Amino acid sequence: PVFLVAETQVNFQIPRVDAGRADIRVVTGCGSQNESTSPAEPVNIVARSPEFFFFTFGAGGRNAIAAVDAVSGALLGAPGLIPGATTVPGRPDQLITVFVTGLGDTDPPVAPGEIPQGIARTTGGLRITVGGREVA
Repeated sequence: PVFLVAETQVNFQIPRVDAGRADIRVVTGCGSQNESTSPAEPVNIVARSPEFFFFTFGAGGRNAIAAVDAVSGALLGAPGLIPGATTVPGRPDQLITVFVTGLGDTDPPVAPGEIPQGIARTTGGLRITVGGREVA
């Protein structure tokens, strides 16, 4: 599925394919007389590429990770982080939920474009550290 089309960016999810190298092309005006295909852009496809979801993007790559209080649902971050939303700072020993993508295969498997019907645990190893300290 296509998630975003902007003047300089297209966000989409590829079908399930093996890791390796692939050529990506963008086609506009599909099926019309003005159909146009971009040059091939080679990309590396990897089995895992973990990344956090962010509330905001900051200068120098210091992005505010999307996190919520796992009990109350409050958005966690510096006050005023998101215009029009209430955010509160996190606290030590607080149970939080963060949002990530790209963790690899899951059990049960979830096909590209499919909405999971419940929890789908990752099948590969997963280690989480906060400030250099392993927490999971």
